[in-house]
Parts: sequence; C-alpha cells; structure tokens
Amino acid sequence: MQVGSFAQETNALVLRDRLRQQGYDTFAEQGSSDGQVLWRVRVGPVPHARAEARMRSKQRLEEQRDQAALIMSYP
Repeated sequence: MQVGSFAQETNALVLRDRLRQQGYDTFAEQGSSDGQVLWRVRVGPVPHARAEARMRSKQRLEEQRDQAALIMSYP
C-alpha cells in the first residue's frame, strides 16, 4: 500500500521510520511522476491471496493517520 508521496527524500524517510516504530513493514522508494522525482512510502507487501488482510491493514493505517492509503501491486 502506498501511504505517502514526497518531493523530499527526508520527509519520506521520516514517515517510513515512524511507521516502522508502529510495527509496520515499510519502505521508501524513488519514482517519478510527470518528470518530477518523488519518494513513495509503501507498507507491505501483503500477499495477494489475502485480500481481507490487505483491507484490514488499509483501514487500520487510514484510521491511525487520518489519511487515505492506496492498495497497489508491487513488481
């Protein structure tokens, strides 16, 4: 799940570390959108066969952060 997208790597790492302290498996990765470098913070992976577990994780993250999370596939 993607839980944040930042122009500054430092901001992504702060969120990544905060979520790790809360017990989430999370990572930050560099990407781009419209030619701009972005740092995405993602939680997971959650196995595809466990759709219900993914939804529970998404709901828990959204409740804790009061912000939407996106479920995305990861290569």
